[in-house]
Formats: sequence, C-alpha cells, structure tokens
Amino acid sequence: MANITCKGYKEFAAGFTGEMKRISLVYDFALDGGAYSGNTYILGKTSGKILVREVIVRAASSVTSGGSATVSVGQASTANTFADAVAKTALAADLVAVKPATNIPMVLADATNITLTIGTADLTAGKVVVEIFYKDVVAA
Repeated sequence: MANITCKGYKEFAAGFTGEMKRISLVYDFALDGGAYSGNTYILGKTSGKILVREVIVRAASSVTSGGSATVSVGQASTANTFADAVAKTALAADLVAVKPATNIPMVLADATNITLTIGTADLTAGKVVVEIFYKDVVAA
C-alpha cells in the first residue's frame, strides 16, 4: 500500500550525554486520516545510532475498526519490531498494550524510520502513542 508521514512526525537525536532519553511518537486518526489495512505510517526517524531499551505502545484514545484490525510498530520491512500485530481490542484508551518485545534491547542505525503498520482491517478511529526509551551509541 502506501508509506505516509504522520502529522506528528519527529526526528530524534542521540546526543552524547549517555543518559536515558524518552520520545513519544504519535499516530492520530483524526490528524493523519483514514488508516487503511496495509498502509505504513512513518512516526519518526533516528538522527544518530541509538540503543532502544524499552518501548511502550498505548492508546491515548480507543482504536476502533469495522473488522479485526492489528497494529505493528517498529522498523518497516525488517525483523526489528517493537510490537507485532497488536489487536485493536488491546488498544483501549489508557491501556498499556505492549511490554518490550523479546528483541529489545536493540540498536537502531542512524536515519532509521520508526513506523506503524495497519494490518487485517482498516482503522476507523484512535490515537496510538509509542514511547521509546533509548540511549545514544557512541563509536569507540
């Protein structure tokens, strides 16, 4: 289908502090339009190499669908997923839907897109927040 950049798209830099950082990336049906099954939404992009320590995927407002929609979050077209095929029923408002995936911690390269992909059925409403806790990776 299509690759669509979300209205709340953010680039986030690693920096050199060595401290844990957090960024919230958002897909919002009201701002980003209809979410069609198979579409990939670009939430943000790394600006520097980072070590992802934890990811939380939650709904700020309930995700709805006429069918059995799923949401996958991570890097498009790779095995580096933070959350794979989370059912819409798990994305009720203020419900933490996903604990860290088994492949976390993981290192993401510079200029890595963080994406949300809709599967199985179209979404008809909702706001999904992806919170990434990370540290910068400094070359030795």
